[in-house]
Amino acid sequence: MNEKEFLQWCCKTLQNNKALLSTTLFDGMYYECTYNGDKKEMYVDVYKKWENYKVELNGHRV
Repeated sequence: MNEKEFLQWCCKTLQNNKALLSTTLFDGMYYECTYNGDKKEMYVDVYKKWENYKVELNGHRV
């Protein structure tokens, strides 16, 4: 397999970091990595996209 990883989004708040990552595979998976700077620990959550649907707002702002 020749999949590539890429960064979707990231942010840093004080000593903590969070990033959302994905790959070029068409498997619907994405990964959330959180670094806790106080504890010097990294957490990884793995998600699978089940569906995507439109929500009608009828012109209302959210």
